Amino acid sequence: MEESGQDNSPALPLENDHNVYILGAGFSAEGGLPVVSDFLNRMRDSHPWLVQQGRKEEASAIQSVLNFRRKATSATYWTKIDLENIEELFSLASIKSKPDTSGLVSSIRLAIAATIDYTWSTFPQKTIPLIFQADGRRGADARNIFPSVPSWFTKQSNYADGVYDVPLYAYFAGRLLGLFWKGDIVGQNTFITFNYDTLLEDALGIMKIPFGYGFEPDTVQFDETATASQKVQAINILKLHGSVNIESPFLPINTLYKPKVFGSYQQVPKHHAGPDLLPPTWNKRVTTHLQDVWSFAVEQLKTATRIIVVGFSMPATDVHFKYLLGAGLKENISLRQIVFINSDSETVKKRALDIFRGEHVAGKKMTFEDFTFRKYLARMDLTDCIGRPANRATLWHAG
Repeated sequence: MEESGQDNSPALPLENDHNVYILGAGFSAEGGLPVVSDFLNRMRDSHPWLVQQGRKEEASAIQSVLNFRRKATSATYWTKIDLENIEELFSLASIKSKPDTSGLVSSIRLAIAATIDYTWSTFPQKTIPLIFQADGRRGADARNIFPSVPSWFTKQSNYADGVYDVPLYAYFAGRLLGLFWKGDIVGQNTFITFNYDTLLEDALGIMKIPFGYGFEPDTVQFDETATASQKVQAINILKLHGSVNIESPFLPINTLYKPKVFGSYQQVPKHHAGPDLLPPTWNKRVTTHLQDVWSFAVEQLKTATRIIVVGFSMPATDVHFKYLLGAGLKENISLRQIVFINSDSETVKKRALDIFRGEHVAGKKMTFEDFTFRKYLARMDLTDCIGRPANRATLWHAG
């Protein structure tokens, strides 16, 4: 029998421009939110503010967490547990608690969300100045890049045309999506985040860019205030540890319940429920809707062209990260580069070499940029390597 010459094998899952961004606490720290090392101090700061605001349940949750912190001191006699590290404290509490109890872990979830809300509510909202130019001269209009001046740009009245204030995280999101090249989203973009906050979602909402959370249909409910869509979107924010704007009472793992997605954390306590947060620990009791998100993250990693890790330190408490990458990359034929952006790149490099093969560093397939994310973006030449360049001939200055 003659061969037909046709290849009937399944099409290769090949992508040439799919950026997968993995975001950690360092990404949110740019907006003033606490990182792991100072989270408990910020939680202590939030307590009197919550009392003053009449938010008794959240203040009580913080008091319970701090009481647990005080009583847990004996755990450090034999073991190296840092009780000032909120992730280690959360891990210890989740191991101590039984799956069908709702006390301590529920209090920690609420206390974390309330601390994030306190910080975001009491710290100045950050913007970044953008200066555009034409023919090497300042004073150009943003329309040199965008079809029209975006609604999220605010013209600085004291300056000539071409000088704008932009919400910091809208700028971050715009750069990661490639908007500052020709005004349109470039390539395919997926965000995998370990952060509980909604800084990225709020930014996309301001920019009127639709996004989804990667939930399977009918596994969650969407409140009318939700900015996320329940429909499949081109851009997904996959929150592997949950989110402060998704409510879910602490119930036994097999309890049938549909969490509800709100527009912000402020709606969650009003519905007498706690935020849906998962501790970064080996003892994960992942509920059905988050199992779907983890599975979707694996699928996205299978076709990643580039993986850009921003502000994620790969803590030892979260051993699942290693296996998430292993599951996602074992069938990946598209991956060209992994970029780590972190102001403590030496620590990150050591931890990365516990996960990845060392020859990828020598071969420049894996690089480490020793910057905060904002400073990394200020070096516009560096963003070329992640396939999301900015139009340097027009965008003269940011920050």
